[in-house]
Amino acid sequence: MKIKIILCLSLGFLFLAAGQARAEGLGRELAGRLLLQAEKNGEVWYVEPLTLKRYYLPQPQAILNEYHIRPLGISEADLSKIEAGSDPEFKLEPPRVFAQSRGWWGHVIAQKAAVKSAPDLKASNLGYLYLGDRVKVLAKTKNDQGGWYKIDGGRYAGGLVQTHNVMPYFEQPAPAAEIKAPPGVGKDEYWIDVDLSRKVLTLIKGENPEFVTWFSPGLANYPTRTGVFRIYRKYAKKTMAGGPPLFGDSFYLPDVPYTMYYSGSFAIHGTYWHDRFGFAKSHGCTNLTRGDAEYVFSKVSEGTLVSNHL
Repeated sequence: MKIKIILCLSLGFLFLAAGQARAEGLGRELAGRLLLQAEKNGEVWYVEPLTLKRYYLPQPQAILNEYHIRPLGISEADLSKIEAGSDPEFKLEPPRVFAQSRGWWGHVIAQKAAVKSAPDLKASNLGYLYLGDRVKVLAKTKNDQGGWYKIDGGRYAGGLVQTHNVMPYFEQPAPAAEIKAPPGVGKDEYWIDVDLSRKVLTLIKGENPEFVTWFSPGLANYPTRTGVFRIYRKYAKKTMAGGPPLFGDSFYLPDVPYTMYYSGSFAIHGTYWHDRFGFAKSHGCTNLTRGDAEYVFSKVSEGTLVSNHL
């Protein structure tokens, strides 16, 4: 059996374990710690505590050097000074081809991460992200205070977070392995595939995926409608409201960005009130980040086909 070593760095303590560990219950025990997996060939991988999925670290030497000079462990303050790599790099097993995502998805690995209005620690706070929160990264910048990621959203679209607070997911949203245009869609015509099981939306031209991202479908009590539809109205901004006003699940949302109605009150649109992309959250609509919604909005027109399926 192949031997793997897990280096667990958390709050100044370092733990070593050998062999295969059972996933059940392990995620809860390891949540909040940074896990590194070292292979015999010298590769070092980051391991997501909650899923035990792996992310390849292209420049692990800085982390390993820091560990060797600190026999009693490494603190979170020490670790925050180390960058895993220049830019996100994914080593895929087996290799896959992803459609353009216009950014990449990660999750917060700090207990609390401030979202700034500018790449400056003294800049005003737009809000906070917390351990495990999902975030879409659009770009990276660097100054004398370190690295910064410009993020999409959700609540803090356009905000900036320090790079050491976010780790990329090993698996990014991907289009279906096989794509076949529905009847009536031309080879140069855009259409939208909405996979409700995987929470993945793909913008496709003919049979070629051009853009893919995570979205939020409806909650169990408000399921997103399945079927084949066509966009019948587009609005750059649209007020949305629903539910009896005396009940807790009523809502009033002014200026919802990039709204594309395809069946009654069901729509694909941008979101500014949550960041739960990839999880059920809505009252039946297809919730995208503001940036993703703007891009899809720019490519489709009234009459564009939308295929919602499980």
